Amino acid sequence: MTTRTLSKNLYKAMRAVKNTLPRDLKKLPILNCARFSYHEGRIALTSMTYEKDTLTPVTEYASCIWEGDTWETYVPMKPFTDWLRVTASYGEVLELSYDPQREVLQIKADNTRAEFRCINAQEFPAHLSPRPWHCNGEG
Repeated sequence: MTTRTLSKNLYKAMRAVKNTLPRDLKKLPILNCARFSYHEGRIALTSMTYEKDTLTPVTEYASCIWEGDTWETYVPMKPFTDWLRVTASYGEVLELSYDPQREVLQIKADNTRAEFRCINAQEFPAHLSPRPWHCNGEG
């Protein structure tokens, strides 16, 4: 389960989905993560945005070479984005692999390595449904 992509492409996609949530919603760990998955030959990053008392999913794509089985997980946005920002400045090719047993996303860029503890995507299948969530009790 290995994926290769350019760091600048993945960083651009991650910045596009980086959410801005009110403080009370940031207490929910799943809302501070982005879903990382494979979609039609590309990496799909999805997170929630908050506008007018409604949570709405936003998805951005990055080109990649995906080898092996498809998988999806939730990666923590803040540390992942910070790490990508540094590697994007060097234009590195990233090699990503996912260990579903440990829920860890491993990334290699030249001689740099990082591991990100993730959240199982199967535990939150409805989190990023296409239907917006109304936070004021409607919907």
